[in-house]
Amino acid sequence: MLFQKLTEAARSAPRSGISEGGLLHTYDAMLEPISRLAGGFAARGIEPGDTVALLLPNSIALFEVTHALFALGAVALPLNPAASPRELELAARRCGVKAIVAGGRSADAAHTLASHLAPGIPVYRSDASDDNSLEALKRYPVPSLAPIDPDSHAIYLSSSGSTGRPKTVAFTQRTVLDGGLHSTGLLGITPEDRAFNSLPSFTSFGFLTFVGGEMLRGGTTILWSDPQPLVMSRSRMLEAMAAEAITVLPGVPFLYDLLVSAPEDVDLGRIRMAYSSGVAMRKPTFDAFLSRYRIPIRQAYGSTETAMVSLNTESDATATWDTVGMPLMPVSVEVVPAPGMPDTGVGELFVKKPGLTPGYIGGDAASLATMKNGGWMTGDLGFIGEDGLLRVTGRSKLIIEVAGMKVDPIEIEDALVSHPAVEEAAVLGVPDPRTGEQQIKAVVVLKDDATAAVLLRHVRGKLAAYKVPALLEFRDALPRSGSGKILRGQLLD
Repeated sequence: MLFQKLTEAARSAPRSGISEGGLLHTYDAMLEPISRLAGGFAARGIEPGDTVALLLPNSIALFEVTHALFALGAVALPLNPAASPRELELAARRCGVKAIVAGGRSADAAHTLASHLAPGIPVYRSDASDDNSLEALKRYPVPSLAPIDPDSHAIYLSSSGSTGRPKTVAFTQRTVLDGGLHSTGLLGITPEDRAFNSLPSFTSFGFLTFVGGEMLRGGTTILWSDPQPLVMSRSRMLEAMAAEAITVLPGVPFLYDLLVSAPEDVDLGRIRMAYSSGVAMRKPTFDAFLSRYRIPIRQAYGSTETAMVSLNTESDATATWDTVGMPLMPVSVEVVPAPGMPDTGVGELFVKKPGLTPGYIGGDAASLATMKNGGWMTGDLGFIGEDGLLRVTGRSKLIIEVAGMKVDPIEIEDALVSHPAVEEAAVLGVPDPRTGEQQIKAVVVLKDDATAAVLLRHVRGKLAAYKVPALLEFRDALPRSGSGKILRGQLLD
């Protein structure tokens, strides 16, 4: 099903493909190596339904391997090579990994993982030429590929989900295709588009955008995978964006903040759509990018379980900067009142859409309970305004209960960030060592001098007394995931 879609793209968009390092690999030119990889995997014992772990950056190798697995009816499991050996092992065992593909700096992590799994788990290298390399797998003849069941699993993705415990989200061939067609339809992708992808390959945003995004509508993807941190490579990134004449830029707020702070004056005037997802964008990020590049950032809403749900495509992007657009059929978003919360119109979002995951792999009861009536209880809080636009305000699982009162940490974070000395803040609930009851802790990153007393006095003028943090800690930076989400669990100590 997905391999057929790649074949269609090769035929209908012969000049489109994946550009890496300035070299364009057309979809048509990739069909044979992908087919040979499928033959190599099959000859080495990978069968339909088998899972192959991927520890690869955004690269031609990642695209070819994933689509070879799709052609076989096997399952791709992208993993974060920076995860701990224990985390990698748990994910691999949960999914029954039969082989691993790795390259570059992830090779050591791949071999360590293989040694912890069943004996004989092969590691295929993208940067080698021996018998256990992708080059060797491509020497096999093109196989006779059987039709793939659209409802067979195609991708497993890691997610914290709405219950906060690590879990694995399944996507079938059908849901990858439906979700990709929905998101690229919202973005208006055509064969003339050139999308720039610097998103981490192990995140759902990055992986689904790369392997099941622009290709589905014949667009071209420009890969960026500089080994240096973005803060060091942002100037080269901007130059690549201009040289490649990109028209679509997906990102997270952190990326846009970095581009704003780059010293170079680069013309990005070909970009018709810059959009942000993964974590909520704040107004200063929107304003700064618009001021510097004259391009409004559109907010998108989605999750690992849903892929993209909605996108702000309103004509007045400035007036609607904080919205994620109007959910359009066949997508539906229902606001379910949250027990114990004030009746303000805000509730938990319940989503039904094409491309929704069919469920979790090895999920616990709490995880499985979020899937109901053909939809998913997202764990996100939001409301639909009188203008019909959806606004996401926070996470239900982040709600802190203080003396019987429910507190949304986002409200406190906004109050803290409104002080001119605060760069960013994260708020969470921690147990009081004396009573065991929850109390509010704020972790703050400063951009100018300020004391805890000054900041607490500032928020007391904006919040009810029970919402004022009992603890305030300063850090140099907040820990973040590859998609930019704050890793609040690392702030507990």
